Amino acid sequence: MIDLYKAIASFRLGKRSDEISTVSTIGALMEGVYHGVITCEQLLKRGDFGLGTFDSLDGEMIVFDNQVYRADMNGDVKPALPTDTVAYAAVKNFQSDKTFDLNLVTSVAEFGKRIDANLALPNTIVAVKATGHFERIQLRAVPKQQKPYAPLAEVAKHQNVFELNDVKGTLVGFRFPAYTGEVGVAGFHFHFLTPDRLRGGHVLEMSMRDAQVECDVSRELHALLPDSAAFDKADLDLDHTQAIKKAES
Repeated sequence: MIDLYKAIASFRLGKRSDEISTVSTIGALMEGVYHGVITCEQLLKRGDFGLGTFDSLDGEMIVFDNQVYRADMNGDVKPALPTDTVAYAAVKNFQSDKTFDLNLVTSVAEFGKRIDANLALPNTIVAVKATGHFERIQLRAVPKQQKPYAPLAEVAKHQNVFELNDVKGTLVGFRFPAYTGEVGVAGFHFHFLTPDRLRGGHVLEMSMRDAQVECDVSRELHALLPDSAAFDKADLDLDHTQAIKKAES
């Protein structure tokens, strides 16, 4: 496998207009590397839009309108503190490259296919913002973890799954191509936030109508890798493709 960790880490650190930044990698998260890498205040210097999770997996992270939010186990959302730390995130400064309307989308898989059909850019990383009316949206959150940390595939077995019905809100997410290895979640990955910013979580499934979709195509990628013994000792040469798919869906 191409050593993307070293290649991507060589990019200059900083806030760039079209750059997607990740904090740690999804592969490291799968191996139980859950400690905080940077603060939420520092994260916002790298992007005003995105998703992720916090130290010890303490909540689902939604980054929206230059604010970091935390969705707890029950889907209740509160602003994160600037000093709260980030275990994993993907963020960018959102600038829409293409906007289109969709309606009667019956699943996450169908939503992804219709975005791909509108963009016709399968090899780029895309940030996706979709605001609309959801007939049904199934969300999840995982419990805060205690050391020694279990792998994410084990943690996901204890996730709390809940639904919101007949609700307006915004999907915040990304599509990472498979060639990015295990830096980001390959395919589409979404978190959700209601307009009052009081409910949200990681999206498992949905049925949506009357949505405005904005896509921000990026050709720059930067990964901030953890400087820790846990990261250095984790076996990141494993292929987590199936485990990630199971844990994230």
